[in-house]
Amino acid sequence: MVDFGEILRSIGDFGLFQKLILLGLCFPNLVLPFHLASLIFIQSDPERHCNTDWILRAGSNLSSEEQLNLTVPRQEDGTFSRCLMFTPVDWDIDIIREHGLNQTTDCQNGWEYNNIVYEATIVTDFDLVCGKANVVGLAQTVFMAGILLGSLLFGPFAESFGRQRATQIPMVIMLIFTVTTGLSPNFYLYMASQFLVGIAYGGFRINCIVLATEWVGVTKRSYGSCLSQTFSGVGQCILAGMIFFIRDWRLAQFVMAVPIAVVTVYIWFSLNLSYYSLSFNVGNFGLDIFLTQLMFGLTEIPAAGTGRLVRIEGKMNRAKYREILDENLLQSAQDLILGQRFTFHQDNDPKHTAKTTQEWLRYKSLNVLEWPSQSPDLNPIKYLWRDLKLGVQQLSPSYMTELERICGEEWETLPKY
Repeated sequence: MVDFGEILRSIGDFGLFQKLILLGLCFPNLVLPFHLASLIFIQSDPERHCNTDWILRAGSNLSSEEQLNLTVPRQEDGTFSRCLMFTPVDWDIDIIREHGLNQTTDCQNGWEYNNIVYEATIVTDFDLVCGKANVVGLAQTVFMAGILLGSLLFGPFAESFGRQRATQIPMVIMLIFTVTTGLSPNFYLYMASQFLVGIAYGGFRINCIVLATEWVGVTKRSYGSCLSQTFSGVGQCILAGMIFFIRDWRLAQFVMAVPIAVVTVYIWFSLNLSYYSLSFNVGNFGLDIFLTQLMFGLTEIPAAGTGRLVRIEGKMNRAKYREILDENLLQSAQDLILGQRFTFHQDNDPKHTAKTTQEWLRYKSLNVLEWPSQSPDLNPIKYLWRDLKLGVQQLSPSYMTELERICGEEWETLPKY
């Protein structure tokens, strides 16, 4: 197989296309560090005391200082306790003043926070203090676990479905659960949302670097990882500035959702076109949209029409695949009056690259299109399957024999040129 690096050197290993896709994939790393905001800027041990508004039912005109003196015990250093309060009683205010309260309990109605650096954090909103103080570390662990799981999940996902979808889907997940995090009414939903954001974070990060380097020639390949890390570092700096001005963690979540939405839109739509642009070295066309669309359309025109549609009986393995080729490939070429004037296209599925398959193809002296590894997104057959699927769905078959009949009929109606 021709080395993919040689192909890139032939068509341009760091042209305008590669620069644009490198910039487009690395730019989101500017925004990714923002997800750490709610975990870092928390002021984990703010000044506070128990909410003791219960006593206002007995004396509504109490000053704040008197309310604290009557309801919150003092520590050995003379300051008010941060985690304890006197047990509420149903007494008259004069009796409370005269005899005082002695029995203490944990805070029952939340806390009141004083002299805090931020307007709101997960600590103050979810009362992650005193007995719950260690839960903040748990939130950080859950987020990091999500990143690890995302890397493990979307790595194999990219091998099966291509890195195009493996970068687009995480951004959609990230957008949805960034907003969900900001709307979380309790800490449990917050942790679940952050875990899913972490999965998306890890999935995008690992695949954007690989995808960026995949399409760059060997001499410039280090730019992918270096530029990605640079954008991430700059994002960390921007994060500090953002939190300096926006000190409410929920508002910060919604603000960061805006650039994520922009990135999601351009990642979703730009990658669909960019994969095909490389095939024709769009940079040499000056990125003329009309010429690009013309060439893109030409790639979708089959040489002579569709070949045979085969129903797979049993398990699809290398033996079954060779059997299908043996019974249908040359017969399809004969039906389309192609003779030996065709190039057979398959991707790098293990059944396609199996030794028995390769031997059969060589024995038949077939011209096979060399194909870069891990690139199912480049295969134009997926558009043919899409058209077939849409046609079948409109007719809504209800049982297997009807499905097989409709598939055959719709396959025959696909355009032939």
